[in-house]
Amino acid sequence: GDTGEYILGQAIADGTTEVARWLDERQAQQFDAIYVDPGMTVSLHITEQLAIDYDPKGRRVNHLADRQGGYRALD
Repeated sequence: GDTGEYILGQAIADGTTEVARWLDERQAQQFDAIYVDPGMTVSLHITEQLAIDYDPKGRRVNHLADRQGGYRALD
């Protein structure tokens, strides 16, 4: 009796630990995406600070600089 209950309790505890470990790994490595049709209103409620890897002095793309006088050689 007691040994069987102990073994059952250990099996349940081990299963719970495994599920918790899987959830921790999933949250660290994956993200969920929600598709919203274009033009729909979306509300975001952020409850914690988001760490964004942003370099303010990083590379910038300016397509207007490429357009100025870019077609002169064709005429």
